Amino acid sequence: MSIDLNKIPTFDELPIRKDLPADCSWGVFGENDSLGCLNFLTPEGVVDAARLVQSGKVFRLDARMGFATPPLFGRAAPERTVVPLGPMANDDTWGTSGWSGSMVDRR
Repeated sequence: MSIDLNKIPTFDELPIRKDLPADCSWGVFGENDSLGCLNFLTPEGVVDAARLVQSGKVFRLDARMGFATPPLFGRAAPERTVVPLGPMANDDTWGTSGWSGSMVDRR
């Protein structure tokens, strides 16, 4: 699937539909689309992105919640709350600083 980026609306151009939340991008890729912006992840897009690499540095983006004990730079520790939904179901909610997970070293 080839995507014409000139036809993708800007945030201010997103269609307004009364049956959808305000400022959502649902429907941009078609009425029956279930991928949304994942449509941008095409084989061609991956090759184009690879051409942008300028160094061979690698960093992880999958640091586990609470990996740093105590949290780095005086930030608050992540807090997990388990919300019972029924006899065999729970929801886990996390409250955390936006920076308590992975960090990028831009040196």
